[in-house]
Amino acid sequence: MLVRKVSRDLASAQARENWLAYWQHFSRESQAFCSEINCLTPSSQAMLVKCDKDEEGVFVIPLCQCHSDNLEGVLEIGESTEVLPFHYTL
Repeated sequence: MLVRKVSRDLASAQARENWLAYWQHFSRESQAFCSEINCLTPSSQAMLVKCDKDEEGVFVIPLCQCHSDNLEGVLEIGESTEVLPFHYTL
């Protein structure tokens, strides 16, 4: 699946850590690794992304520091990655 970062404004280090906590809270999985299809680095942050096939939805995915910092353009994530809608509330 191909995804794009939603906004550079929502990508501060603190925001990425908060989005990871959000993803961990609502996820049914305990994915320990980055969502990038070929990355085996543990996830330490999360980002808001849009799927290329779904222009309306905004989702949260866990990423490693490197992919979180350098997410420009399109990123390929694994098909088994649990992508969560960003609008859930506690």
